[in-house]
Amino acid sequence: MKRWLSCLTCLALVALAGCDATDTASDEASGDALVAQPDAAADLIPGQYVVVLSEQPADAARNADLAAVVAEVEAREDADLLYQYASSLTGFSARLSPEALAALEADDRVSYIEPDRMAYLVGSGTQSPATWGIDR
Repeated sequence: MKRWLSCLTCLALVALAGCDATDTASDEASGDALVAQPDAAADLIPGQYVVVLSEQPADAARNADLAAVVAEVEAREDADLLYQYASSLTGFSARLSPEALAALEADDRVSYIEPDRMAYLVGSGTQSPATWGIDR
Protein backbone atom coordinates (compact mmCIF):
# COMPACT_ATOMS: atom_id res chain seq x y z
CA MET A 1 0.00 0.00 0.00
CA LYS A 2 2.78 2.37 0.95
CA ARG A 3 4.66 1.57 -2.23
CA TRP A 4 1.53 2.16 -4.34
CA LEU A 5 0.99 5.58 -2.70
CA SER A 6 4.64 6.45 -3.31
CA CYS A 7 4.27 5.60 -7.03
CA LEU A 8 1.17 7.78 -7.31
CA THR A 9 3.02 10.65 -5.64
CA CYS A 10 5.92 10.28 -8.08
CA LEU A 11 3.58 10.24 -11.06
CA ALA A 12 1.81 13.35 -9.79
CA LEU A 13 5.14 15.16 -9.35
CA VAL A 14 6.29 14.17 -12.85
CA ALA A 15 2.99 15.41 -14.31
CA LEU A 16 3.25 18.71 -12.43
CA ALA A 17 6.85 19.19 -13.52
CA GLY A 18 5.73 18.98 -17.15
CA CYS A 19 3.06 21.64 -16.71
CA ASP A 20 3.93 25.14 -17.79
CA ALA A 21 2.80 27.83 -15.40
CA THR A 22 3.38 30.68 -17.85
CA ASP A 23 0.40 33.01 -18.04
CA THR A 24 -0.23 33.83 -21.70
CA ALA A 25 -3.07 36.18 -20.77
CA SER A 26 -0.55 38.48 -19.09
CA ASP A 27 1.42 38.65 -22.38
CA GLU A 28 -1.70 39.81 -24.22
CA ALA A 29 -2.62 42.26 -21.48
CA SER A 30 0.87 43.78 -21.48
CA GLY A 31 0.47 44.81 -25.11
CA ASP A 32 2.85 42.27 -26.64
CA ALA A 33 0.91 41.34 -29.76
CA LEU A 34 1.23 37.70 -30.74
CA VAL A 35 0.07 38.45 -34.31
CA ALA A 36 0.89 41.67 -36.11
CA GLN A 37 -2.16 43.57 -37.33
CA PRO A 38 -1.03 45.60 -40.36
CA ASP A 39 -2.81 48.77 -41.37
CA ALA A 40 -5.51 47.58 -43.78
CA ALA A 41 -5.66 50.85 -45.73
CA ALA A 42 -1.89 50.86 -46.31
CA ASP A 43 -1.97 47.35 -47.79
CA LEU A 44 -4.49 48.10 -50.55
CA ILE A 45 -3.26 47.61 -54.11
CA PRO A 46 -4.51 50.65 -56.03
CA GLY A 47 -6.89 49.86 -58.88
CA GLN A 48 -6.83 46.11 -58.26
CA TYR A 49 -9.97 44.23 -57.16
CA VAL A 50 -11.34 40.75 -56.42
CA VAL A 51 -14.74 40.31 -58.09
CA VAL A 52 -16.92 37.54 -56.61
CA LEU A 53 -19.85 36.18 -58.57
CA SER A 54 -20.76 33.51 -56.02
CA GLU A 55 -19.22 32.21 -52.80
CA GLN A 56 -20.28 28.69 -53.80
CA PRO A 57 -17.90 26.43 -55.70
CA ALA A 58 -18.32 26.64 -59.45
CA ASP A 59 -20.88 24.48 -61.22
CA ALA A 60 -21.94 24.59 -64.89
CA ALA A 61 -24.18 27.66 -64.47
CA ARG A 62 -21.62 29.59 -62.42
CA ASN A 63 -18.87 28.67 -64.91
CA ALA A 64 -21.02 30.06 -67.74
CA ASP A 65 -21.57 33.30 -65.80
CA LEU A 66 -17.86 33.49 -64.99
CA ALA A 67 -16.89 32.93 -68.63
CA ALA A 68 -19.34 35.61 -69.79
CA VAL A 69 -18.20 38.22 -67.25
CA VAL A 70 -14.52 37.43 -67.86
CA ALA A 71 -15.06 37.81 -71.63
CA GLU A 72 -16.66 41.22 -71.03
CA VAL A 73 -13.77 42.31 -68.79
CA GLU A 74 -11.17 41.10 -71.30
CA ALA A 75 -12.96 43.01 -74.08
CA ARG A 76 -12.56 46.29 -72.19
CA GLU A 77 -9.40 48.29 -72.76
CA ASP A 78 -9.53 49.77 -69.27
CA ALA A 79 -9.45 46.39 -67.48
CA ASP A 80 -6.75 43.75 -67.10
CA LEU A 81 -7.74 40.24 -65.93
CA LEU A 82 -5.22 38.77 -63.48
CA TYR A 83 -6.63 35.45 -62.20
CA GLN A 84 -9.83 33.40 -62.29
CA TYR A 85 -11.16 31.60 -59.21
CA ALA A 86 -13.39 28.59 -59.81
CA SER A 87 -12.68 26.16 -56.96
CA SER A 88 -13.44 27.74 -53.61
CA LEU A 89 -15.50 30.61 -55.01
CA THR A 90 -16.54 31.83 -58.42
CA GLY A 91 -14.83 35.06 -59.42
CA PHE A 92 -11.66 36.72 -60.62
CA SER A 93 -9.10 39.37 -59.79
CA ALA A 94 -8.40 42.25 -62.15
CA ARG A 95 -6.98 45.72 -62.49
CA LEU A 96 -9.98 47.94 -63.18
CA SER A 97 -10.47 51.58 -64.09
CA PRO A 98 -13.18 53.47 -62.17
CA GLU A 99 -15.51 53.08 -65.18
CA ALA A 100 -14.95 49.30 -65.40
CA LEU A 101 -15.44 49.02 -61.63
CA ALA A 102 -18.75 50.91 -61.84
CA ALA A 103 -19.94 48.66 -64.68
CA LEU A 104 -19.17 45.51 -62.66
CA GLU A 105 -20.84 46.92 -59.54
CA ALA A 106 -24.04 47.41 -61.58
CA ASP A 107 -23.90 43.84 -62.98
CA ASP A 108 -26.53 41.54 -61.40
CA ARG A 109 -24.23 38.51 -61.74
CA VAL A 110 -21.66 40.07 -59.38
CA SER A 111 -22.19 39.28 -55.70
CA TYR A 112 -19.59 41.74 -54.36
CA ILE A 113 -16.26 43.41 -55.15
CA GLU A 114 -13.40 43.80 -52.68
CA PRO A 115 -10.24 45.86 -53.10
CA ASP A 116 -7.20 43.61 -53.46
CA ARG A 117 -4.57 43.92 -50.76
CA MET A 118 -1.23 42.51 -49.72
CA ALA A 119 -1.25 39.49 -47.41
CA TYR A 120 1.60 38.67 -45.06
CA LEU A 121 2.59 35.50 -43.25
CA VAL A 122 3.18 36.44 -39.64
CA GLY A 123 5.02 34.28 -37.15
CA SER A 124 6.53 30.85 -37.44
CA GLY A 125 3.42 28.80 -36.74
CA THR A 126 4.97 27.39 -33.58
CA GLN A 127 3.15 27.87 -30.31
CA SER A 128 5.55 29.14 -27.70
CA PRO A 129 5.36 28.03 -24.97
CA ALA A 130 3.59 24.90 -26.17
CA THR A 131 1.31 23.26 -23.64
CA TRP A 132 2.36 19.96 -22.13
CA GLY A 133 1.00 16.93 -23.96
CA ILE A 134 -0.11 18.90 -27.02
CA ASP A 135 0.74 15.97 -29.31
CA ARG A 136 -1.80 13.78 -27.56
